Parts: sequence; structure tokens; C-alpha cells
Amino acid sequence: MHKNCGHVSKFFELPQATWRAEDWGDMHVSFEVYHQEFDDRPYLEGLPGNHCQCPHWGYVIKGRIRALYPDRQEEVTPGEAYYLVPGHTILVDAGTELIEFSPRQQFNAHMAAVEKNLQERSSR
Repeated sequence: MHKNCGHVSKFFELPQATWRAEDWGDMHVSFEVYHQEFDDRPYLEGLPGNHCQCPHWGYVIKGRIRALYPDRQEEVTPGEAYYLVPGHTILVDAGTELIEFSPRQQFNAHMAAVEKNLQERSSR
């Protein structure tokens, strides 16, 4: 299976970023563009340790991701592939573009918590 990022079926946008994604079998595939600096910590409240519990594999096309773990920080820059183990948060620089792969079921559970936090934040 293959697709151009402009032809995937799901589209999700916040002021900070645009996600174009699809589920391919048991994997969630996401093409991501960050327009502004993005910190995912406010969206992870209520998850164990307030950290993402879903593993992610990806490739940074341009920009930078910083994965924050309780005991360390990892930086991923253009041309690098990555694996984020469960228990992370991320800070993403403005201008970052990447492609990411995640197990579909774990990603959907993660997004249920994120969407709940988005709804709570928008009703404030």
C-alpha cells in the first residue's frame, strides 16, 4: 500500500499543526506538519503519568522533535528515523514535517484521551 500525503482520508487540524492520516491494516499512518511550536503535554492529562502510552515509529523530513521521558530527553532531527517508546511527551518545533506509524488500537485509545482534553479545553 502507498499514498501521497495529500490523498489520505482523515484530516485533523489545530492552530499548531495539521495531521493527515489513515489506518492501513493494524497501523495508523500520519503525515504531520507543525505550523507552530507544539507541546502535547496539555492533551495527555489523565493518561498514566500524563504521558503518551502509544509507541510511534517515524521519520523527520524537516524540523525537530524532542521526546521527553521521565529520565531522559531525545532529539530527532531531519533525516533521522525514530522510535518513541510508551511513556513520552513531545515538543515539536515550528516548521517540522514528519511521517509517523503507530499501532492502530493503541493510537485510537490515545486519541480518545486527547479528544476528551480538547473538548474540555474548548469549553473553558
